[in-house]
Amino acid sequence: MAKRYTYKYCGRYFYGVSYSMPGASDSQDAKRDRQRCVSEARQKINDKRAAVQFEQIMATNFTSSDLVVTLTYRDEALPTTLDAAKKNTKKFLSMLRQSYRLAGQELKYLLVHEGSHGDHRMHHHIVVNAIPDVQEIIRGHWAKWGDNLDFSRIDLKGYTAWAKYLCKELLHTGRLRPGQHAWSPSRNLARPVVEQGECSDIMDISPPPGSVVLENETTTTEYGAIHFIKCILPTWAVKPVQQKPPQKPRRRRKK
Repeated sequence: MAKRYTYKYCGRYFYGVSYSMPGASDSQDAKRDRQRCVSEARQKINDKRAAVQFEQIMATNFTSSDLVVTLTYRDEALPTTLDAAKKNTKKFLSMLRQSYRLAGQELKYLLVHEGSHGDHRMHHHIVVNAIPDVQEIIRGHWAKWGDNLDFSRIDLKGYTAWAKYLCKELLHTGRLRPGQHAWSPSRNLARPVVEQGECSDIMDISPPPGSVVLENETTTTEYGAIHFIKCILPTWAVKPVQQKPPQKPRRRRKK
């Protein structure tokens, strides 16, 4: 009985799963059981939940010293619609991107709009790569709309906790507002490195020496098994990221 495995390298975070595959000579019960293993394993490694995807993107593109920033509004500048708030962040990101270029750096970000929970007051969270004087730069560019900003390093909570916190509006409501996406990424973010293949039934996932194991789960059924592991890799085991191919400039519609 063969196994399949999928490894996903997200910066220093590693997600791995191995699972039993149905065989041609298996009984119908065995095939059904092992197909359930396949489905559960794929959900483990390719989870569609917003918080899991957000965590993997964060881990792939941002280090523990990068920042999570909360942008709030003065009363007189508070937007009344999501579209108005998006226009504000579009202007803000344009100015911030230019400041990064002047510093010889490229801006990377994950932007989250919130306003459907708590007091329903519109605000934004943004994950950015840190550069010298970044807090002063961000304060200066956001001053048009507000003065109350919060800056936290990613290592204050860690990737998993930040992902759950930044996706809390979707987690609480279970759905997005009309016109809302779970988050808005910059177009230069890298993708996780994915490795897939087959292995013998006796082979198991073994993280590199020096790894810090965060989750290690094994589920055994009558006809198969699933092994899932999540860990922090030592720096020498980190895989080079896969950059997205350059995108063609968008054509503007003729009026």
